[in-house]
Amino acid sequence: MKIHAEYMPHAYDRKKFSIDADFHLEIARISGNARLVKMLRENFDHVNLRFRVFSRIVPGRMEIAIDHHKVLLKNIKRKDIIRSIDLIKNHIRSGRDVCITSLTQEES
Repeated sequence: MKIHAEYMPHAYDRKKFSIDADFHLEIARISGNARLVKMLRENFDHVNLRFRVFSRIVPGRMEIAIDHHKVLLKNIKRKDIIRSIDLIKNHIRSGRDVCITSLTQEES
């Protein structure tokens, strides 16, 4: 997990995507939810095919996501389920909005 916070390229690249995917899959594995792990793995495989969407990621988004991840890990270590769930929901919404914006711009 340390490499996740340390690798900060100028632009969101394939290596960062791979590190980020591993981070999310590890959180899913910790949950013990095999269905979630499978769903995330399939989603990351699909997104990897459409990587150009993420290559135009909103400036500053990577730093925001990493901050979310740091706080999430702290909450998990403290066993603060409520804050973890709230942060995960917010993180997913934020990521979804970036994807939708990128796809909309791609179509224009």
